[in-house]
Amino acid sequence: MPFTFLHTLCIWAPFVSIFVTPMPQGEVFFSLWLLLTFGAASGYFLSFFIPYGYCGLVSVVWSVWWCLLFSGMTIGIHDMPQLKFMFYSSPPRWYAEGFFYASTVIPYKKVRYGPTKGDIWLKVSLARMQQSMAFHQTFWQSMGWMFLSICCLTLINLFCITTTRLDKKV
Repeated sequence: MPFTFLHTLCIWAPFVSIFVTPMPQGEVFFSLWLLLTFGAASGYFLSFFIPYGYCGLVSVVWSVWWCLLFSGMTIGIHDMPQLKFMFYSSPPRWYAEGFFYASTVIPYKKVRYGPTKGDIWLKVSLARMQQSMAFHQTFWQSMGWMFLSICCLTLINLFCITTTRLDKKV
């Protein structure tokens, strides 16, 4: 956990200083920390099945593949209904949903005046985007589901630690 906290800090600091987002900086940090915790837990999970020499490369490929496939951004949840459970158990999907809500839905609701206040086309396109990606949770609900799925992966890791033989990895 200290390493994921340190790595999150190293990613978060340049991210919030360069990237402009309406999200509070604490929410950005927390969501990135959960995403990096998922990456660490995934790396541990993969290390039970492959030799240690290949763990680094395979972990990167696995994380990118998982994020592309099950985040809901490239392939929609409606496109593969037989794999809905994979989308709902995917921390990158919950990260994307929470980031979408905090950086798009909330700022739209907070518009007080100007040309976009009450713009029906913007409202319709926002609703269409939420419907097509099946994003209906708030930021903290999404982070809760993300935390729960990371805890389940950690329990699977603990089970694998107690049941696998480490001498077969050499």
